[in-house]
Amino acid sequence: MKIPLPIYIISWSVLLVTLLQGCTRVESREEYYSYLLNEENGLLFSTASQQVELKIIYTPPELVAWKSYPEEEICQVVEEYAEYVSFEMRLTPKSENTNLLLAGIGSGEEFAIRQKYLDFDLKNNLFLVSGLDTLVCTNYHKSRNYGLTPYQSIEFSFWGLPIGEGVKLILDDRLFNLGRNEFIIKKDALADLPKLCN
Repeated sequence: MKIPLPIYIISWSVLLVTLLQGCTRVESREEYYSYLLNEENGLLFSTASQQVELKIIYTPPELVAWKSYPEEEICQVVEEYAEYVSFEMRLTPKSENTNLLLAGIGSGEEFAIRQKYLDFDLKNNLFLVSGLDTLVCTNYHKSRNYGLTPYQSIEFSFWGLPIGEGVKLILDDRLFNLGRNEFIIKKDALADLPKLCN
């Protein structure tokens, strides 16, 4: 049976467009972050309590490499980060005080508890699940913001779990009344990630 030419062309056009969409290439960090921060792409999770707003952003290995190496070296070193599943957490206080450590506290003791929690204890409340495997957080870094950003940034990662089939990130917060949150990254969202390297 011979396929009519217009249907044949349309079929190939649809296939080509679909393949190209999944292999979008970005040219700048800003463009990459814009993609990651678009909730429709399935790589950003957000929630809030009365005290804080929380955003967790999946950070692909290429972007982790981009933060650490000059642009011309990214594609050569990206494999070093391939076994890590990385995220950036942004905690923004809802009060007018943009310092998360000071917002809404009443004593020096509350400040010390909050400081210790963000520096050390929050790491113990982060888990990554894929199938029957559960990992604890292996790398954790809270950046000081010196009042320059309205949010507190924390970068964390898990090692040794393939992410290709999708994963679930669990945050069980015990200080900011966020409670237990589950952030699911689906296989489709990973397949559609823009590329920095060919």
